[in-house]
Amino acid sequence: MRRLPAEVVRAVKDEDRLAVLHGLEMLDTAADPDFDRVTSVATAVMQVPVALVTLVDIERQ
Repeated sequence: MRRLPAEVVRAVKDEDRLAVLHGLEMLDTAADPDFDRVTSVATAVMQVPVALVTLVDIERQ
């Protein structure tokens, strides 16, 4: 398995970022219409078939 660059590892493990992510209470929830709209706009603007919103936790995404 390939190792992530050090700056990516630091960002993923950043305690402030993780605190905000957990405070949003968005992990393990159903699909969100707001994110659906964001990805629809992204697919149209970028002219691609798929766009994703990913919330990255320390152990999962």
